[in-house]
Amino acid sequence: MRNSTFKNVGSYKMDGFHLTINTDNSLDSLTPEENQTLVHEYIHFLQSISTVYGWYRISNLAIITQHLVHGIYNKSDGFIRNAPFFNPNGPDGELIESAMTLNTMLEGSNGEENHIKIINHSPGFYVVHAVIAECFSKHPDFDEDIMELPAGAALSKNIRVTYLFDPTGQGQDNPNKIDVMLGAVCIYEFMAYAIEKHVSEKNVNLPQVPYFVVRDVSNFILGMKVDDKVIACLCEFALQSRSPGETFYNSLIELKKNKINYNLLDPDIMTVTFKACYKVKVNDVFENYSPIQLLHKYANGTLEEYKTLFSSLEDYKAITNLLSHVNDAVNKYRNGDLFMISRLLFKTPKDAISEITKIMSKVGIPPIFNNSGYIGHAISDKNYDRYYLFLPMLNEFVNFTLKGNFQCELIDTCNMYSPEVINNNCHSNVYLKGKDNLLCGVGQIIKMWKLNDYTFVE
Repeated sequence: MRNSTFKNVGSYKMDGFHLTINTDNSLDSLTPEENQTLVHEYIHFLQSISTVYGWYRISNLAIITQHLVHGIYNKSDGFIRNAPFFNPNGPDGELIESAMTLNTMLEGSNGEENHIKIINHSPGFYVVHAVIAECFSKHPDFDEDIMELPAGAALSKNIRVTYLFDPTGQGQDNPNKIDVMLGAVCIYEFMAYAIEKHVSEKNVNLPQVPYFVVRDVSNFILGMKVDDKVIACLCEFALQSRSPGETFYNSLIELKKNKINYNLLDPDIMTVTFKACYKVKVNDVFENYSPIQLLHKYANGTLEEYKTLFSSLEDYKAITNLLSHVNDAVNKYRNGDLFMISRLLFKTPKDAISEITKIMSKVGIPPIFNNSGYIGHAISDKNYDRYYLFLPMLNEFVNFTLKGNFQCELIDTCNMYSPEVINNNCHSNVYLKGKDNLLCGVGQIIKMWKLNDYTFVE
């Protein structure tokens, strides 16, 4: 998401292929500022389909959907289903809760937390005082009295960044400190900001958290002002792991051991320098993976999850083929390059824009929405064109099922393209859309899993 201090201008759902630009304009009439937002959010799309963390998030959508639907099927109280429609105390509900908690912990602070807003409302007055790697059980969102530490976090570290109120710039210790969790949000937001700034004529006023945390931490640990393009490379490398915050921190610690001018680093040097080795447990045995091998493992694992999700639905197996096509297109373009996105910062702004256009033509553009709904997408193979919008719809299905939110967020799109499917259920009880004679996209998903056989009540 990119925002100014005062208003949101766009967003991208990392697991839902859903890019939003908050405008009334169409794609061919975007203002320069809106095109700037498009670049920023498109970088998030690339992060989601070209990194380990991105594929992990996409995989989670399939896994949560599997258990969500399974939980609905296996309730034993008749055909009446009450929100949230699955048993939160059963095994499916517990797995979903664990997965969502782990997501929150890995994402880290996003700047919306009340205590962190103090930093953003006082730009320039808070500086990094300490950076500590600690067990995930120390994370503020983890409560050992409520749940066990998720298995995926058992060996991971949480990175706690303590900011100190320092209006005089003297670094004098005082009790006025605020903790920020360095996670994926801080990493992918800075990276998108850096590229947006590089190719755009205008800059925007962005909040310190989450956009500049990785810059603050880099300068603090390395003891010098680090170039944004070097930090962006570190960000992209960190996203090639399941725990980006920890990987980013570890990379800085390793760099500090080398007495070099960090600002001389570039993607080619980093490719040779960063020889990370990730240990992954496979059949009770730990195997070693390089970053690119780990990326392929997660992408392939995600495709298997979607195959499982749609295994009994012949008409929807093409969704997996769509994801496979996108993955193949990225791999063909990147040609093994771990820094395919951050490398844009080492080109002139004009050449970087040309390269982004090239990536769009080869990899495609996810479904884009404005204030009135869906306005377009692009894909290099038209055989998969008709399936692209299904992914934002699946994401919407999961969101309103988990949150018990009965108003569909895709109403504006239906109003633009198929107003005949809109009725009161769109606003009050979306699950009844599966019983309509004229089915919208979300209604088709509900009917697809036979959820329209049930009576749903709020």
